[in-house]
Amino acid sequence: MNVRRWIAITAAVGVGLAISGCGSSSGDSTASGGDCAQSVKLGLLATLSGPGAALGELTKNGAELAVSQANEAGDVCIDLVVKDDAGDPTKASQATRELVDQEEVDAVAGPLLTGPTGAALPITTPAKIVSIVTSSAKFAGDPTEFPYTFQVTSQSGTLADAYVAYMKDHGLTKAAALVVNNEFGTDLLSEFKRASEGTDIELVSEETFVSGSVDAAPQVSKMKASGADTFLNMLAVDPDHIAAIKARNSLDWDVPMLGVQSIANASIPQAVGADGMAKVYAVGYRNLASDGTAGVPSSPLAATFKTDYMKATGAKTLDGSFYMAASTYDAVNLLVAAYKETGETDSDAVKDYLASATYDGVAASYEFSSDNHNGITVEDLTFVDAGAGTDGIMPIAG
Repeated sequence: MNVRRWIAITAAVGVGLAISGCGSSSGDSTASGGDCAQSVKLGLLATLSGPGAALGELTKNGAELAVSQANEAGDVCIDLVVKDDAGDPTKASQATRELVDQEEVDAVAGPLLTGPTGAALPITTPAKIVSIVTSSAKFAGDPTEFPYTFQVTSQSGTLADAYVAYMKDHGLTKAAALVVNNEFGTDLLSEFKRASEGTDIELVSEETFVSGSVDAAPQVSKMKASGADTFLNMLAVDPDHIAAIKARNSLDWDVPMLGVQSIANASIPQAVGADGMAKVYAVGYRNLASDGTAGVPSSPLAATFKTDYMKATGAKTLDGSFYMAASTYDAVNLLVAAYKETGETDSDAVKDYLASATYDGVAASYEFSSDNHNGITVEDLTFVDAGAGTDGIMPIAG
């Protein structure tokens, strides 16, 4: 019988390494230095170009901070190799092949987006490469299909549960969904239908949005005409969110918009204006939501992470949510903890360890089991006001 293991991140103090100083650019590696108890080669698949580049930069920053702290501590030193998947399955496949076949990495962090995740895991799995993904793709947490993969972000089913819980708590009963034309969108829509079954919530409109389109008004006008009292934003990247919010506002449709975490990214209020963010709510992590004090997250670990992150990136303020940096930071630290506890880099030993781990991270408290490799539950989530953040920390939505 596996013994339940409790692990907690201890944030490094006085790291003294700016991310820009030790940072990996796409295809480069960050070598560990000094005497190390263990040395590990870690690949990072990040979306550093294309529509998801803002998210990719956050994942890269979070990974590099975790690596710099691990290397400073010296127990597990990491050589980080970063590859750009460009948010494209074909490019993700090529990047993964390079990490596995050429770089011969011990483990992989990422990808983030569903398409690249679906391209990467069929390569890492037969190679027995442990992967910790930040994708919400439901398949990524299935150990029967991908036994060496673990997931540190909410799956589409958990996101859908959060959507339904918010609507029930606020007496909302008629939903209209704007759904991106890829697996992420269709899966989230299917999960919402599952989660709302047997409730008073009715899906009165569902419209498809082609990612990269600049005008969502035709779809949103139909959604408004349906009489919906809730706008379900089932999009993933910043430009698509911007198009949806602009369409809602141009049509004077005064309903709450519920979206995934990326709707709180910094570029969105910059594009639509502060007033345009009224009633725009993002699924966020409770740990990273405000504790009631502006700019202060509710979790002490998250507060320490925020301080270290700002120091490492040289940021005086944070304009938008940095949840994805926190998730990738947790992913790397989870691997570091596994290597420390097992004392080896053998993939099967690391996999078996992670499959019985409960882990207190910055973004959430993750709990894995042999039959569930997704560590997030709906209790880890809450909706935050994406337009009312202070220094990257958003208050819980009303």
